[in-house]
Amino acid sequence: HWQGNDIFNTTGGDPAVVLNRMRAIESRFGLRRGSLALHWYEWDTLGYKLGSNYSVCETEKTCGFDTHYPEYFPVRSGFESALREIQSLGVKVAPYINGRIFDVGTKSWASTAQAAAAKSAKAA
Repeated sequence: HWQGNDIFNTTGGDPAVVLNRMRAIESRFGLRRGSLALHWYEWDTLGYKLGSNYSVCETEKTCGFDTHYPEYFPVRSGFESALREIQSLGVKVAPYINGRIFDVGTKSWASTAQAAAAKSAKAA
């Protein structure tokens, strides 16, 4: 399984850790500028209250990895400055989002998305 060899799999998306690992890769391998890209997982608060260190959540249904879509914001503390520095190294960054899933436990599901969603495979 590819994740067993993924040096970012244990970072939890922590901006300081990701930044340090990107610096190390850039320094160690001397890659041509613009030849490295990062698909950054867990760059947001994962639905937890900002600054709560993943401990304060309105409902467990909307907190944690692969939940709370599409309510990604706010970003984690330190993300924006780490992002700028990683980009200054010439690294292209794509924050992970799950664009095909809408978490039915989010506020925006009830207020806007539910009315437009297909609710069964037989729906027209």
